[in-house]
Amino acid sequence: MEFTQDTFRPKRREICVDNFREPTFAEVYRTIDMAQKLLLSHRKKDVLWDYPASIGTHFMSHYMLIMNWLGISTAFDKERLRKMLLKTQLEDGSWQQSKDINLSTGDINVTVFNYWGLKVMGEPINSSPMRRAREFVVSEGGLEKCAVFAKLILALYKNISWSHVPYTPYIIFSERMIMNYRSFSQWVIPHMFAIAYMRHNRLSKSFGPEYDLSELRRGQLDPLLEPKTPHELIDGIIIKKMLENQQPKGTWGGYTVATLFSVIAMTDFTAHHDKYKKEIQRSIQKSLKRVHDLYFESGEGAYTGHAMDSHYWDTILAGLALVESGYDRKKLRPTADYILSARNPKTGGIPFGFDFEYAPDVDDTAEALLFCASIGMPKRELNKAASWLMSRQSKDGGFGAFDKNNTGNFFLRWITKNLSDSAALFDYSSPDSTGNVMEALASIGYNKENSRTIRRGIRFLKKHQTPQGSWFGRWAINHIFGTACALIGLVTGGEAKDEGYILKAIHWLKSIQNPDGGWGESTKSYHEKNWQGRGFSTPSQTAWALMALIECGLADTPEVRFGVRYLLEEFKKNGKWQDQYVVGTGHPGLIYVEYPSYPYTFPLIALGKYLKAISGK
Repeated sequence: MEFTQDTFRPKRREICVDNFREPTFAEVYRTIDMAQKLLLSHRKKDVLWDYPASIGTHFMSHYMLIMNWLGISTAFDKERLRKMLLKTQLEDGSWQQSKDINLSTGDINVTVFNYWGLKVMGEPINSSPMRRAREFVVSEGGLEKCAVFAKLILALYKNISWSHVPYTPYIIFSERMIMNYRSFSQWVIPHMFAIAYMRHNRLSKSFGPEYDLSELRRGQLDPLLEPKTPHELIDGIIIKKMLENQQPKGTWGGYTVATLFSVIAMTDFTAHHDKYKKEIQRSIQKSLKRVHDLYFESGEGAYTGHAMDSHYWDTILAGLALVESGYDRKKLRPTADYILSARNPKTGGIPFGFDFEYAPDVDDTAEALLFCASIGMPKRELNKAASWLMSRQSKDGGFGAFDKNNTGNFFLRWITKNLSDSAALFDYSSPDSTGNVMEALASIGYNKENSRTIRRGIRFLKKHQTPQGSWFGRWAINHIFGTACALIGLVTGGEAKDEGYILKAIHWLKSIQNPDGGWGESTKSYHEKNWQGRGFSTPSQTAWALMALIECGLADTPEVRFGVRYLLEEFKKNGKWQDQYVVGTGHPGLIYVEYPSYPYTFPLIALGKYLKAISGK
C-alpha cells in the first residue's frame, strides 16, 4: 500500500500471493513459543497481566493545568513531559491525540493543550515548535473551534467565556425525572455532575501571562461571565451525589478525567461552604493519589495518559492468547479463578478494571466466558455470566457495551447536542460487541438452533452490514475489527460459511490485504469511507483479519498464509509484535486508546488458531 505525500490517501495495487515464502510448522511453533515466553514474563503475582492503556500525552498537559488551577503542587517530572511533547510534535506544528502514521496532521484540541502546557513550562513563545503550533491552531480556526471538552479548561482560565460551554440543567440529575442522567452511557455519567457544576457556577480564575492564550484566538474575546457562589442546598445536592458515586480506588467511574473534574467541583464548593468538608477532603486526597498513580506510577504507561485501569481485560486477553496457542490449560486455572473473583455478585458480569466493578460490560464478560470455557471450567461456573449476557440484548437484537437500549431520546439528544464533539453520549448496539457475545455463547453450546439470543444477533448483524460487506467497529479500528468480530460470531453461532453475505464479508477482508501480507486501518476511517480498511499494516489488525478468515475455514489459503508470514516476519524483526499506530477506540472519530496488550495477545491467538486449523486437515 502506498500513501501519497500530497493527499495521504491510500492507493491499492494487486497483491501477488506467489511472491512470499510459505510459513513452515517449525517457524510457527518457534514464534509461538517465544511469544508465549514473552507474555508469561509480564505476568504479575502469577495470575494477572496489566498493560497501561493510554489516551495521549496531552492529558498530562491537561493534568498540569488543572493542578495549577487548584493550587496543588505536583511532583511529576515536567522536563520529561516537555521533551515528550517536543518529540511527538508533527512537522505542521500539530499533535495527534494518538499516534497514526497514516496521517500527516493532528488535532486542534490536542495541539492547544500541548502548546499551552509548553508555554506554562517556560518554552519560549517564539521558538520554532511554539510558532508552528500557533500557526496550526489559528489556521484551524483558533480557540473558537475547540471542542467542548477543551473549552471547559479554557473557560477555567478565562481564555474563553463560559457562554461557549453548553449548560446542563440540574433537573436531569433527579431520579424522579423519567428522562434523567441515567439514560446516558456509562462513560459519560461520571463526568456529567462535575461539568454541570462547573458550568452552572462559571468557575474561573485569573493567572499570569503564561496562561493567557489570546494569540490563539481569531476573533475578540466574548464578555466573560462572572463566577457564581455555589448554593449550599442546590449545589450541595450535586456534590453529595458525587461523593456517593466515588469508587473504592478513588476515581469517578474509573476515569481520571472525570476524577479531576470532580476534584475541581468539590474544591470550589468546600471553599464556600463547610457542608461535607471533612468528607470532601478525604475524597480529594484519595482521588488525587489514584490519578497520580495512574498517570505517573504505571511503568511504561507513565506520562502517556494512562486514564483508566484495564487489568482484568488485559488478563483475559493474555489467558486467551496462551490457551489458544497451546499452553497448558491447567496452569491457567489460577488466572481464570482470579478473573471470576471479579464477577459482580448480583449479575456475574466481569469488569474492565479496578473501579469498574459497579459496571460490568459485555465484552469483558464475553471474553472471560470464552477463556474459562477454553480451559475446561465446568459449565455451572459459567452459567450466571452467560445468563447475564443474554439479558443485555437490546431491542434491536444487538449488544451495547455496558447497557441495553441505551440510545437516548429526542429530549436528551437535543439538550446535549453540543457535547457530541467531545464524546459518544450513548451506548448503541455495535457489531463487534454483538459478535463477541455470540462467540462466547457458542463456546458453551448455544447456536442459532437452540438460542433466540443468537438468532436475534444474526438478524442484527445482517441488518447492519455495509454495502461493501464490512461491519463498523465500535471499540477498535475499525471495519477490520467490526468485520472480524461479526464473522466469528456468525460462524460460531451456526451460520453457514457459504451464505452470500458471509462470502461478501470474506471477499472484502481479502480485498484490503496489504502488499506486505498484513492488514491495517487508520483512524481516518471513522471520518472518510474511502479509508475503511486502509492503512499501514499492524500486527493486531492483521490478527483480527486472520482470526476471522480462519474461523470461516480459510486457513489453507494464500491470503491467510501470507498474513501468517507477515506476523512471523514482524516478530522476527523486533523480538515482539508492535503496533506502529493506535488500533483501539474510545469514542469513534474523537478519542482513541493505545492498548499495549493487543500486540502481545491477538497475534498469538491468530497463530494458535492457524496451527490448530492446519494441523487438523
